[in-house]
Amino acid sequence: LRDGLDRLPAAVATDLPYLLLRLMLNYGIFMMGQQPRPGLGEYTVGTTAVAIVCAAITTPFDVARTRIFLDEERANGEQKDGSKNNVLQTMKNITEEGDGDITNLYAGWIERTLYFGLGRAWFDPVRFLAYLYVRDLILLRFF
Repeated sequence: LRDGLDRLPAAVATDLPYLLLRLMLNYGIFMMGQQPRPGLGEYTVGTTAVAIVCAAITTPFDVARTRIFLDEERANGEQKDGSKNNVLQTMKNITEEGDGDITNLYAGWIERTLYFGLGRAWFDPVRFLAYLYVRDLILLRFF
């Protein structure tokens, strides 16, 4: 439990870029300049595209988070560079491995973008239908 709490700041720091970028892009697409609200189909396509773009852009943060969570030396308390759970230092270490370039930070970007895109495309309609079901159930039962 203690190890999980020690890694919590890194989890938050690596999730924030994706969440903030997604909020800004969703706001930019759906709220600025559009008077009529988009329909469910248009909203689903838009949020799926936003999720794919955000996942591709923020893949380096996901790679760093995975390294921080799975690093055996950190789990044993043996940080060789004193970085502990420092996201930027972890990113720097990843870029220095192997070929030694920034492409190391984009490992798995295709899988990540597919996962977020398909997950978003599947989840939005299900979430909307669940909301309608619960709303109708409450309205019909209590009113």
